[in-house]
Amino acid sequence: MSATIHNFIVHQIKRDSSRAAMLIERFQENDIDELTTDVVSSLLSLFSKTGLQTGTFSQVSGKPKFEQVLEKYSSINDDVFSFPDFTQMSIDLARILEGEMNKGAGKIAKPTYIVFFHHSFGSKHYLSVITLLETKGFTLEDLSFKLIDRLDLDKLHLAARIRLNDWNDEIDERYISFRVGRASEIRDYFKDFIGCEEFTQAKIETKGLVDAIKHCLQLVHESEPQIINEKLELAEDFCKKHKDDDGKISLEVLGRHLFPEHEHLLLNVAQNEPYSLSERVSIDNTGLKALVRYRGSDKRMSISFDADLLTSKTVEFDSTTGKLTFNQIPMVLRKALEKG
Repeated sequence: MSATIHNFIVHQIKRDSSRAAMLIERFQENDIDELTTDVVSSLLSLFSKTGLQTGTFSQVSGKPKFEQVLEKYSSINDDVFSFPDFTQMSIDLARILEGEMNKGAGKIAKPTYIVFFHHSFGSKHYLSVITLLETKGFTLEDLSFKLIDRLDLDKLHLAARIRLNDWNDEIDERYISFRVGRASEIRDYFKDFIGCEEFTQAKIETKGLVDAIKHCLQLVHESEPQIINEKLELAEDFCKKHKDDDGKISLEVLGRHLFPEHEHLLLNVAQNEPYSLSERVSIDNTGLKALVRYRGSDKRMSISFDADLLTSKTVEFDSTTGKLTFNQIPMVLRKALEKG
C-alpha cells in the first residue's frame, strides 16, 4: 500500500537586511504530477525514521493558532479529509511561522523553505509541515566546478506531522509527531509555531517503555529466561541512574546499552504502534518496578512475579508472618487447580 499525495505547496521565508523574517507566498499549489518519485519518497520517509517526538495541541491558553486555522479550512466526510482552500490555509499557517521567527528564540532561525502537504495512507489522513534549508553544493559547468545553493532533503531541519483522524476523533493524545534539532531554542520556537505540547506523562510513558523493553526481550531472548531477568534489572538500573535534568532518558542510548548487537531494535519498536514513544522518555520510578521480578525456588516450588503486582495488591506480602498471598492467578493455573 502506497501513500497518496492530495495537496502540496511550498513557501519561502527570507530575512531582509534588518534580519526580519519575511514570507514569500506561493498562490497556487504545486503540481503533484511534477513531483518526482524520489522527492515524494524522501519527504514521506522523514517520519518513518527514528528520533521522533510526540505531542498534542496545547490547550493551556486556549486553542493554538495553528489548530484554529486547521479547523477553519479542513473538511471531513466519512473519515475522509479534504482542504477546499489548501493554498490559503498554508499561507495562514506560514504567517504564524513568520511571526514566530520575528520574536524570541525564533529570531536566530535561518531563512527557510516551508513545505505543507496533505497525504493519506489507507484510511488515515495526515498533514505534514517541513522546513528545509539551503546548503552549499557544487555542479560542473563547462568542466569547471561551480558553487550552487541546493535543498538537501536528507538533512531535515524541522518537521511536524498531524494524524488528522486521531486529532478529529480525539482518541489519541499523541497525534502529532515532530522532529526538531538539538538546540532547545530552535526546538521551542518550532513547537510554539505548531502549538504543540510534548507528551510527558511519565507514568504512561514509563509503562509503554517497560512493555516495549519486554517485547524486545521476547524477540531476542525468547527461550532464555535468565538473560531476560538480567536485562530487565539492567534496564531498571540504567533508567534510574541516567535520567537527565528533565527526568528523561534517551531511547537510543538505552537501546544500545541493552541490545548492543541490535542497537536500533528498542528505538524502532518503541516508536511504532502500539507504543508510539518519543525518543526521550519521561521516567516514573514507581513504574520501573514492572521491570523487576521477584523469584525464588526450591526442590518443590518455583515462584516468580513482576514487582509492580505488589503495588497493585494483586500480590501481598506480610513481612511479619512471611506469608505471600496471590489475589489473582493465571487462568491456566486456576483451571489446573480446579481440575485437580
